[in-house]
Amino acid sequence: MAELLQDLRYTLRSFRNRPSFAAVAILTIAVGIGANTTVFSWLRSLLLNPLPGTEQPGRIVAIENTAPGGEPITTSYLDFRDFRDNLRAINFVTAYRGYVFSVGDAPNTERVWGEMASGGLFDMLSIKPEAGRFFSMEERDDAQNAHAVVVISHSFWKSHYRSDPSAIGSTLRINRTPFTIIGVTPEGFRGIHAGLDYEFWVPITMYGQLTHTGVWMLKDRNTRNFMLLGRLAPGISFEQARAEVQALADRMAKADADSNLGIGATVLPVWQSHFGTQATLLTPVAILMGTGGVVLLIVCANVANLLLARATSRLQEFSVRLALGATPTRLVAQLLTETLQCRALASSRRRPARHARPTSRWASFSLHRGIGCPRHSSRRFGSRFACLAGQHQ
Repeated sequence: MAELLQDLRYTLRSFRNRPSFAAVAILTIAVGIGANTTVFSWLRSLLLNPLPGTEQPGRIVAIENTAPGGEPITTSYLDFRDFRDNLRAINFVTAYRGYVFSVGDAPNTERVWGEMASGGLFDMLSIKPEAGRFFSMEERDDAQNAHAVVVISHSFWKSHYRSDPSAIGSTLRINRTPFTIIGVTPEGFRGIHAGLDYEFWVPITMYGQLTHTGVWMLKDRNTRNFMLLGRLAPGISFEQARAEVQALADRMAKADADSNLGIGATVLPVWQSHFGTQATLLTPVAILMGTGGVVLLIVCANVANLLLARATSRLQEFSVRLALGATPTRLVAQLLTETLQCRALASSRRRPARHARPTSRWASFSLHRGIGCPRHSSRRFGSRFACLAGQHQ
């Protein structure tokens, strides 16, 4: 330990004596670490933790219909009801769809992203309310436009109501329709779409009222607007759930041949779902991850060259130390300490959020200009890509 402390002090003195070398080496390593950390944080939100704040997210699966040609398609509300009422291998089958809504009283409205979801959403995710409650059993029925209630996110509660408990029971106007706030989601929960931030959740049976389309769309099997998630029942494997879903889809295709002939269904991990941000961003982020690895290799090569050049200039110093009795192992330990100190200083100076924010803002600006999606007022990375969800719905 004494030798390690001595090496650390010597390293800091050498960095102070040669600040240009120290600055170049540390900044070079910081660039490599910062780039890879930022890209990995995006990849993590899409693959490793697509549903943050939920219990056992690996048990949550996506249910997708397939067209006669095999391509994935979204699901109608009536098909969702059949899956919900007949599946035994998958519990809490949930239909959902994200939208951008006009929230507030005119003329002081704002555009806010929210999700319409069936009543079992929060049971499927196994989360508890931060305040108030989630949808009751009465609010989970299939009666259309009968339950004007809303659950808001913790961030929306904090930014619009200053975390005041009296917000529960107050009215929030969404698309000119008054909704009663009944609960607040726990901090950290942002919704079903990986990487996106949603601010509130309303019953999917309010679809006609919020979209001003009436009630016919939820009664038509040919109107496929929704995506499905569910939680594997205890003791049920992925393959068992897929087999049951496929069998049920075959029965539905025969029972409703006018709309479902040739329509199949399958079960996928959430990160492999064909709808949502992961389908759009997975390939670009994977390419960025590979590019980040190449950048890190280049950084390591450059730093190695710097250290080699510095070691060459210190040959006289090493010769004197060896002559005074230092062992080669002792010199190698000193060089390793200097290298680790460079890495530690570079890591301490990286700020993932600061690296990610300008990049996400640039990406958001480009995407919104390219595909014409409305921008969200939130500053978080996830909300910037909320428009992508709409492209797959």
